[in-house]
Amino acid sequence: MSQMTDKRNHVEIAFGNVGLVMSSDEKWNTLLDHIESYITDLEGKLGTKLSFFDGVFCYHENIYIPLKHEMNSWRVGLMFRGKNKSDLYLEMAEHWFELMKEDADVFADVAVRDYTYKEGKNPVTSYIMKEADKAYDYYSSKFRFA
Repeated sequence: MSQMTDKRNHVEIAFGNVGLVMSSDEKWNTLLDHIESYITDLEGKLGTKLSFFDGVFCYHENIYIPLKHEMNSWRVGLMFRGKNKSDLYLEMAEHWFELMKEDADVFADVAVRDYTYKEGKNPVTSYIMKEADKAYDYYSSKFRFA
C-alpha cells in the first residue's frame, strides 16, 4: 500500500469510530486534504515537524470536535434535511477554513452560523436561528466567560 492509502485508511478508521461516515471516496480524500493542510499550518506555527498521527489527533481536537459541537447545538441538521451529516460537516469545515483565511481567529460557532445563513433553505428554522443569534450577540457583549 502507498503512504497516501495508509493515511486515508487511518483517517477513515479514526473518524469512522466517532461517527463520521462520508458518502464517497472523494469526500474522504477531501477530508484527508483538510487534515494535511491543517498539519502543515500547525507545523509552521509550532516550528516543528509533527507525525501524521499527532496531526490527526490535533485536527480532531481543534477542528472536528468544536465544529461538530456547534453543529449539534445549533441543530443545523434541521435546515439541511436529506443531506448526509458527515458531508454537511465537511462543507462547514471547508467554509470555516475559507473564513480563517480572512481572519485566523474565527471560531466554529461563527462558521456554522454563517454557513447556515448562506446555504440553509428552511425559512422557519432560519428565522429561529436568527432570533437565537440576536440573543447570543446581546449576551456575549454583556458577559465574558474567560
